[in-house]
Amino acid sequence: MIWLNSRGGVQPFGGKTGTSSAAGHSWDVWTGQQTSWKIISYVLQGGGTSFNNLDVKALIDDAVSRGSVNSAHYLIDAEAGFEIWQGGQGLATSSFSFSASTGSTGGGDTQAPTAPGTPTVTGTTASSVSLSWPAATDNVGVTGYDVYRGGTLAGSTAGTSFTDSGLSASTAYTYTVKARDAAGNVSAASAAVTATTGSGPGNGGGNGCTATYSNTNDWGNGFTADVTVTNTGTAATHGWKVTWTYGGNQHVTNSWNANVTQSGASVTASSLDWNGALAPSAATHFGFQGTYSGSNGTPTLSCTAS
Repeated sequence: MIWLNSRGGVQPFGGKTGTSSAAGHSWDVWTGQQTSWKIISYVLQGGGTSFNNLDVKALIDDAVSRGSVNSAHYLIDAEAGFEIWQGGQGLATSSFSFSASTGSTGGGDTQAPTAPGTPTVTGTTASSVSLSWPAATDNVGVTGYDVYRGGTLAGSTAGTSFTDSGLSASTAYTYTVKARDAAGNVSAASAAVTATTGSGPGNGGGNGCTATYSNTNDWGNGFTADVTVTNTGTAATHGWKVTWTYGGNQHVTNSWNANVTQSGASVTASSLDWNGALAPSAATHFGFQGTYSGSNGTPTLSCTAS
C-alpha cells in the first residue's frame, strides 16, 4: 500500500519497521504479517496532494529487498482511492492513471549480481543443515539463489535462507551461494562456510525438526525476523519448540504465529494449536519484532518436536 496522505490519526497495519528513499521521496515503512500473507505500506513523510510519474516499480523493488514481496510474483492489479475512517476522516482521489509494461527476460541486461554475503549456519540435525546469508544486489533485481554443497548444486531458493536435507550424520559439508537475476546472469560465489551434521536423530521416535532464522528487516535499533520450522522426521509432529540465545542485547517486543517468550538472552518459541502438526518435510513460519543496540548477529537455533 502507498499512503500519499492521511488524516484522523489512522495508520497502516502492523508496525513501523524502517524508512526508505525509493522513487525519489522519503517514506516511513510499515510491515505486518497476517495469517497467510504479508502487508507492507509506504507512508509519504509530510504527505502531498498531487503526484506525477510516481515510480511504483522502485517501491516494489524496495519491498522485494525487505522480504515483503517475492520477486517471482506478478503485479495483477492497481487501485487508487480512500477508505472512510471513523468519524468520516479521509482524502478523496479526483483523478488517477497508471501504466505498466510486461516484464523482460533480460534483453540487454548483462550485469551480474554481486556475490551474496558469507552464509551462516543457523541450525543442524543428523540429516540436515540450515543456512542464511546477506542478500546480493543487482542493477535490475535478484530473482533467486543457488546453494552449492561443495561443487554440487544442493538446491535453489528465492529467499536468503535454505535447508539442505538428506545428509549423513556426523559429516562436514561446505557450502557456497550464488545469486541470479531475471536475465540469467549469475554472481560469483559467496565465501564458503562449513557445517557438521549431528551424530544421530535429534529426538528419536521418528520426530525431528530444524529451524532457520532470517533477519528480514533491520533499521539500526530494531529489526524483524522470520523463522522457518521444518519437520525433518519420518512421522508427523504434534507440536514443536525452538530455542536460542542472543549474543547481544536483542529484546523481542511482539510476535506472530508462535508463542514467544524471553528470559534474559534466552528465547523460546512454541507452536500454536493450528501450526504444531507438520507432516514429514512440511514447514511453517513464525516471526517477531525486536529492539537492540550494538550488533544484531544471527543466533544458532535448536528445534525439538513432539
